[in-house]
Amino acid sequence: MRNVTVYQFEHRPYGLPITRALEALGVAFATQNVSNADRSEIIRLTAGKCYQMPVLGHDGAIIFESSPTSTDVARDVNAVFSNGRLFPAGPEGRQRIVIAQIENEVEGVGGATRGAIRSRGNTARAL
Repeated sequence: MRNVTVYQFEHRPYGLPITRALEALGVAFATQNVSNADRSEIIRLTAGKCYQMPVLGHDGAIIFESSPTSTDVARDVNAVFSNGRLFPAGPEGRQRIVIAQIENEVEGVGGATRGAIRSRGNTARAL
């Protein structure tokens, strides 16, 4: 059995796609919640190269995003645990377009909407 750990913020959604993919693939893993205020564990694990979440540890390796727009962690899950099922080679170009759209437009909607509601003074309703 592999020793797989997902390092994530407890109250942030960034690790959710990775944990859901691992669950769907039947991979047993542990989660390690990291404080947003103290990311020293992540900085230590990545030798100072990263402080973003999620970070994935398995088989003695630490996998992290190489840039704000990379999909390195998801691609590692694809290669190591799903045998290419998460990112099939055929639609690769379309995947990159869709991923960018999701990250830029869809994930940002909740924060923008909540901000608009707060700016109107209506904080009684949460989205």
